[in-house]
Amino acid sequence: MATSGRHIGFPGNGAIGAATVAAAAPPSGPDGDPRPASLRLREAQTRLFYGAIPGQLVAIVVGGFLVFMLWGVVSPAVLTAWFGAQLLLTAFRLWTFFAFRRTSDPAHPRWLRFATLSASTSGTLWGAGGALFYPPAAFEYQLLVLVVFVWLGIGSAVALAAHLPAFFGYLPLSLLPLAAMFLAEGGRVHAGLGALLVIFAVTVSFYARLNNRALVETLKLRFENVDLMAELARQKDEAERANIGKSKFLAAASHDLRQPLHTLSLFTAALEAEVEGPKARRVVGSIGESVAALQKMFDVLLDVSRLDAGVVQPAWRHFRLNDLVRVLVNDYAPEAQAKGLELCGAVDDAVVVRSDPALLERILRNYVANAVRYTEQGSIRIECVRLGEHWRIDVADTGIGIPASQHRAIFGEFHQLGNPERDRTKGLGLGLAIVERVARLLGHPIGLDSAPGRGSRFWVTVPAGDEHAIARDADEADGGAYGDLSGLRVVVIDDEAAAREAMRLFLEQWGCEAVLAGSEEEALARVRGAPRAPDAIIADYRLRDGRNGVQAIERLRAHWDRRIPALIVTGDTAPERLREAKASGHQLAHKPVAPAILRAFLGHARPRAPARSAVR
Repeated sequence: MATSGRHIGFPGNGAIGAATVAAAAPPSGPDGDPRPASLRLREAQTRLFYGAIPGQLVAIVVGGFLVFMLWGVVSPAVLTAWFGAQLLLTAFRLWTFFAFRRTSDPAHPRWLRFATLSASTSGTLWGAGGALFYPPAAFEYQLLVLVVFVWLGIGSAVALAAHLPAFFGYLPLSLLPLAAMFLAEGGRVHAGLGALLVIFAVTVSFYARLNNRALVETLKLRFENVDLMAELARQKDEAERANIGKSKFLAAASHDLRQPLHTLSLFTAALEAEVEGPKARRVVGSIGESVAALQKMFDVLLDVSRLDAGVVQPAWRHFRLNDLVRVLVNDYAPEAQAKGLELCGAVDDAVVVRSDPALLERILRNYVANAVRYTEQGSIRIECVRLGEHWRIDVADTGIGIPASQHRAIFGEFHQLGNPERDRTKGLGLGLAIVERVARLLGHPIGLDSAPGRGSRFWVTVPAGDEHAIARDADEADGGAYGDLSGLRVVVIDDEAAAREAMRLFLEQWGCEAVLAGSEEEALARVRGAPRAPDAIIADYRLRDGRNGVQAIERLRAHWDRRIPALIVTGDTAPERLREAKASGHQLAHKPVAPAILRAFLGHARPRAPARSAVR
């Protein structure tokens, strides 16, 4: 990883180098730089040095200025020869600069050798100038030369600190001849100036060493950070690949397992309506309970996938919080009473909140379920506290408590406390992971206050609602409210024969006519020539030959030139598949499909007007 920077000035040429470490670092790929640290450091130092070479233009200006000021004071031939040598040195530096920019090996030692050579040559030229330009009888010109050389010395400490051999090749050669001239002049003032110039050279050398040490340490730290970032990126990529692989495996396994579970659920529902006798009914009831338990576990996994896929959209409403709290208390009261726990909801009827009632219920239901599961004695209370324009809803228990070190971890997937044996009755460890996702979707802050032996308080903060804006829509009626379904013509498309047969038995119990097909083409063949269009289509999302239920539904609708009500059923939990199914605009149900969901769909699908004949 590299960032760009600008370097101004050339070491030892009168311009103060301002080099940035970021620009010195060579580019690194996502896997970092595998080269030894010493090689990378040498390349960075070389880049710093050559990045400053364009500053030579300033050095030429300074040299020209000095020649102009000393013209007539110093021999013109000497000044001309000296300035010509500076031009040749400038040409050499330009050549090395452009050669370095074209090189494929910026860490080669020859580049730093060139750097030392050019700096030493520059120091020699400026040192010669200090001796040749020194006018014995003109003190003001002596001071002019002194100021220029001190400026050059300060600049060298900054610009040449990246490579100390270049610095020490420049500074002594440039300053000591001038110091010797002052000392040779004699007199207290000149001797003092010569001594101060020597002290100045020693001081600048000291700080140049410090600058070099700081620069080298900074570069080393940068390389370590780059390596660490590359390692973190590699580990992140591995974790993401593992997570994608896990998701694909779970999605494939979920689809393959949901298919027979869907079939078993339909057969069980059909069998329940046919059996007689208490013993047979108990057996069928036990089968139904086992299927329901399996369905509950799959639904938890599905909830995570649906939230990750972004197919869940909040339905915001203003509603009384106590209506929701009463439902939770009623649902969990028998389980709490069986453990000798007190479960109560201390929420005033006047509390109105704005949220998605179903999604907020998911959050609170998980809180209450965990509280009942992990509390052995005492009580569980659902309370709320007003916080400005929000209500904080608390579920507090007197249970075992949670260590502070686990407060964040418990909101992760499959993380459970006190269940090393993975007892299925204690859940899958996904409840709080779902809470975290739902809360993020709603924008509701959540949190936890707990300590071992002191119980737990889980909370969620919800915007306050407006009592005058409470939606009084009637709850959606259950499947039995849709009346007689007899006579409905329903096309069922599923590539599993057992699933089709189970669906047929189920639909025929409601008096529907089931048209079964294992593929899109078979469905078209069975409805082609029929006296009327189907009243509804139920299609599995995954079909044979890479086709899907959405495509089959569109073919049937096109054949009859009408928008036939359609339901997509799927056992797939892969987020991308869920997004595709949701984007189709059709109703979506997940295997195993509950009878109430099917009946509600078919009730809405009942024709309100005579069906049109086929036009193709």
